[in-house]
Amino acid sequence: MDNEQMLDRLKDLMQLDYDAVQAYDKVIQKLDDPAVRGKIESFRDDHIRHVNDLDAMIVLKGGRHQEPSRDFKGVLLESVAKLRSMTGTIGTLKANEMAEKQTNKRYAEAVRQDFPTEVMALVSRNYEDERRHLDYIQRTLAERA
Repeated sequence: MDNEQMLDRLKDLMQLDYDAVQAYDKVIQKLDDPAVRGKIESFRDDHIRHVNDLDAMIVLKGGRHQEPSRDFKGVLLESVAKLRSMTGTIGTLKANEMAEKQTNKRYAEAVRQDFPTEVMALVSRNYEDERRHLDYIQRTLAERA
């Protein structure tokens, strides 16, 4: 993979995480369980860290600082999350589950790429966060079913 391809993949992941932040921001206030709300807020913070770390890596690898913005997929994700969250904690968790499945899928694809060592370390660390998010959401939904 050449440097431009690598930068494009990092930008795609950064957009994915940015979209997740926007979706989480729309639904957090609908969570009526303080423990779940605290966890979901920490997951949003992970996505914020991912955006910042990916941007720093893009610059380190010769790319330009990225100013993420909402895209069509992000607006769609936000809308679905907002609608589902109207049913409280369960609806919010289901919306987050949908988003985290997508994020996990994209990170699973990314860790199979031929990135330089330091890039792979970052992508792998982010992927572990995503797996932890999805695991928590699915366990919590199963407990409340």
